[in-house]
Amino acid sequence: MERQTNRWLYPLLLTVTLNAIGYGMIGPVMPDLLVEITGDTAVESAGYAGQLLFIFALFQFLCMPFFGYMSDRIGRRPVIIIAITAIILDYILMATTQSISGLYLGRAIAGAFGAASVTSRAYISDLYKGDDRAKYFGYIGVCLATGMMMGPVLGGAAAEISTRAPFIISALLSVLNLILAILFLKESHQDRREAQPFSWGKSNPFAFFQKLLRKSAFRPYLIVFTLIIFAHTSYITVFSFVTMEKFGWSPLDFGLCLMAFGIAGLVGQGFLIERAVKKLGLDNSIFYGVVFYLIGFFLIGFANHPIWVYIAVPVAAIAGIFGATVVTKITKLVSDSNQGEIQGIIGSASGLMLMIGPIMMAEIFTFTSLADWPISKSIKNGSPFILGGVLSLICLVILFIVRRPSEELPDVQ
Repeated sequence: MERQTNRWLYPLLLTVTLNAIGYGMIGPVMPDLLVEITGDTAVESAGYAGQLLFIFALFQFLCMPFFGYMSDRIGRRPVIIIAITAIILDYILMATTQSISGLYLGRAIAGAFGAASVTSRAYISDLYKGDDRAKYFGYIGVCLATGMMMGPVLGGAAAEISTRAPFIISALLSVLNLILAILFLKESHQDRREAQPFSWGKSNPFAFFQKLLRKSAFRPYLIVFTLIIFAHTSYITVFSFVTMEKFGWSPLDFGLCLMAFGIAGLVGQGFLIERAVKKLGLDNSIFYGVVFYLIGFFLIGFANHPIWVYIAVPVAAIAGIFGATVVTKITKLVSDSNQGEIQGIIGSASGLMLMIGPIMMAEIFTFTSLADWPISKSIKNGSPFILGGVLSLICLVILFIVRRPSEELPDVQ
C-alpha cells in the first residue's frame, strides 16, 4: 500500500517542481520587461513591480479558498489540471502583451490559479495521515525551493536571447507539465462532495476571518501561521536594502547570501522535518521552529557585522521545520473531507500577508531608517527584522498557552 501511495506521490512532486521552475524563470527578466513596455528607466518602473506583486497576492487571497473548496467537491486532479492550463495562458499573455495592463492581467491569472500549490498539500493530506504529513509537506517545500533556485538561473540565461524568451520557455515547460499531469497524476480524493449544495460561505476569502473569529482547536495555529508569514515578508521586501545599508553589500553579496538561505531551507525541509517530528513530537517541532525564527530575526535585526547574517543561515535551516509542521497540525484538526477547504484558507492567509506585509515592512524600514532617534543606525535599519522577532515572541506565547492535548474537530464548520 505504501509503495502504491508513493507512486502516486512522485507525479505530484514533479508537477510542483516544474510549476515552480516556470514561475522562477520570469523573475530575472521582469525589470527589463517593465522598462521595455513602459519606456521608463529601471528606477521609475520599480513601482510597477510592486503593483504586480500586490495584484498577484490580492487574487491569491480572493481565489485560494474557492479552489481549495472545489478540490473537495470535484477532486484534486481536475483543479490541478485547470490551474496548469490557466498558467500556460498566463505565460502566453506575458510573452505577447505590449501593455502594462496585459501584465496586470497576467499576474491576476497567476495569483488566482495558483491553486496547484494549495491543492498539492490537500493531495498530500489524502495520501498520508497524522504526523507523517509533515515529512511530505516538507517534500512539497523542497520541490518549490528547488524550482525557485533553478528557475532564476534558467530564466536569466533565456533572457540573453530576448525579454520574452523566459515566458515562452515557461509556457512550453507548463505544456509538458500539463501532459504529464493528464497521463500520470491520479485522483487522491475519494470522499468528494459533489452531491452537497455549493456553499459560498466555505469558498469565499472572508472564510479566513471567520475561522479566526470562531473558536476552534486549530484557530491558535492559524493565527501563529499568519503572524509568521507576515514577519517573513521582511526577507522578500527589505532584506537587500537592510544589508546594503548596514554593510554596503553589492548585488553579488546579496545573491550569494540568498543562495545560502535557499540551501539552508532545502536542508530544513528535506532532512530535518522528519527527524524533528520523530524526536520532539509535532507540537514541540512547531514551538522550536518559531524559537529559531525568533533567533534568526533578531540576529539580522541587531547585526552590526555581516558574520551575524551568515550565522542566521543555519538558524534558518532549523526554523524551516515550522511551516510543514504547523500545517500538519492544522490538517489533523480538520476532517479528511475538508482538507482542500482548509488548505484554501491557509493559502488565503498567505495571500493576505503578501498583500499587506511588503508595504508595511517597506514603510517601517524607511521611517525608522530616516528617524532622528538616539539609537544606532544598524538597529534602525534592522527594525523590520526586530519586529519579526517580536511577532515570533508573541507566537511563542500563544503556542505555550495551547500546548496541551486537544480533541480533533470533526469538520471546519
